[in-house]
Amino acid sequence: MLSGDLHYFHVGLKFIIIGMTDTQLHWLIYTSYHTYFLQHGDIVSETVSQLAAGKTPNDVRLDVTKPILCDRSVRWFVKAFKLINKPDIIQKASLLCAAGTDNTCNLSFDSLTSVKARRMLRDLPRTAPDMWERIQSCRQPATSEDSTTAVLVHEDTVENEEEPGDESPLELLLQFVASGKKCAPDGYRIDVDGSLVINTAADMFEEVPVSTAEPDPSGRGKRRRFVNKQYASLVCM
Repeated sequence: MLSGDLHYFHVGLKFIIIGMTDTQLHWLIYTSYHTYFLQHGDIVSETVSQLAAGKTPNDVRLDVTKPILCDRSVRWFVKAFKLINKPDIIQKASLLCAAGTDNTCNLSFDSLTSVKARRMLRDLPRTAPDMWERIQSCRQPATSEDSTTAVLVHEDTVENEEEPGDESPLELLLQFVASGKKCAPDGYRIDVDGSLVINTAADMFEEVPVSTAEPDPSGRGKRRRFVNKQYASLVCM
């Protein structure tokens, strides 16, 4: 049963490998390698504990229920990640991703930014014209929006929404320019850039006459106070 579980574990890793880059693949191999030994550690520990409890080797049964495997699998991958999450191991994985006839290039930073790599890219049209032709022929597929035919519109018919039209009469503009752009006519104001614009506040609000007369008193008004004379005879003099 134990060997079968390990077999299914590694079969699952094979499906994960599909579509990965070489660097991720090497990293996964290191992770699988360390996870394999962590699994054996739990197996040995559980077997020894059952033998110490008095069970015979034929009666030893490992707990392979889903809760136990879920808890242990998290610990396996966390420990394996801590073991491989080191700069030297990551750099080694990049170095193992070699390419070329003599494996002179790899995915390390030094190799990708080297003068030799740039020289190979520069000489690619001459050394590998077929590959260079395939690279040049790769174009992004046109979308449905790009395939539509553009309609040419004359510039005079296009309205620029960012620049509102000037509705000021020509006579007011001449007066405004003649005054040195210092005073705006009635119903207009000077914008921050010095242009003459319509004063929208004057269009929105109308002059309403306000009465200054005092309002007539209403309600009870003020009450006058009088002295209570009902008990005046009882007051001691």
